[in-house]
Amino acid sequence: MLPSLIGPAVLALAWSRTSGLALVNHPLLLQLGAGALPLGAFTRWTLSRAVVLDGLESAIPPSAVELSELVRAERARCGSDHASWLAQAASAGKSIDLPSAEIEAGVRCYGCGGAHYHLDCPSDATASPAAAALAGYLRESSTLAGPAVVFRSMGWAHRTLLRAGLDGGGAYDGWVQAHATRWTSIADACEAALSCAGAGANEEATTASSLLYALVDAEAGASGLVDGAGGAMTLDEARGRVAEVEPGFREAQDRNAAFIQQQVLGREIPAPSSLSATGAAAAVVSPRLGSGGRGGAAAAAKLKAAQAYLEAKRAAGGASAGAS
Repeated sequence: MLPSLIGPAVLALAWSRTSGLALVNHPLLLQLGAGALPLGAFTRWTLSRAVVLDGLESAIPPSAVELSELVRAERARCGSDHASWLAQAASAGKSIDLPSAEIEAGVRCYGCGGAHYHLDCPSDATASPAAAALAGYLRESSTLAGPAVVFRSMGWAHRTLLRAGLDGGGAYDGWVQAHATRWTSIADACEAALSCAGAGANEEATTASSLLYALVDAEAGASGLVDGAGGAMTLDEARGRVAEVEPGFREAQDRNAAFIQQQVLGREIPAPSSLSATGAAAAVVSPRLGSGGRGGAAAAAKLKAAQAYLEAKRAAGGASAGAS
């Protein structure tokens, strides 16, 4: 389902099938769909989800009756939904348990004393600061363009996971279904209530979209994602499922990743014939799953390189405009 035609000038800038597929390609979303996400990461996701809903609820104008009813109902369900989803994930064995040797040596989570890593401790989880940043921005929304693009992006991504048969893998089925259906309905109501489609709305939608991607990426950087752990579906297998319902998905993601590696990060990449099935995509989208992790110095260097590239691109554009 593509966004409605209401407010197309707004959504065209911040939402597209390409940006939607980039979100689907993220390891966090793929592991949710495959049922491979660690329990601690999922616990934080549920907490962050409630924070984002709070932000939207505060931004709804009195005239948006349908939207208000949908969001109020969704927020009221958070407690029961989250308890049910977490129970299902726990029964599916999604906790990152300590190795038996460490358990025998008396190693325990220093948060609750459980036989799992503290990173995966459900009793010590908190919402991501990135969720608070997104919620704060949505709370100040004056046009509903920001909430519209956030809920459309999440709804479409989860609908795509369902179409690909990535329905939660017996661990996160409730989550995937709720976001594919109910968050799509919220997105529809947001778009119907858009107050304008001017420059301010465009900026709001684009910024909100960036903050959503920052939230997903921030959680992936702290979640302890391990590709194919415990015999779970691998990222490559999950991407293959998506490619079956979205032709050209792999090739598009590899081209985007290769461009970032070569032009932004200045890395040499293999010739196309020698790229793996996922190519550079896995390395760029999920540094934790590649080599080197997400170190602060490395991230800062990448950001600096990206900024330099964008500045050079703007300068080149200005020079060509002047010449014409």
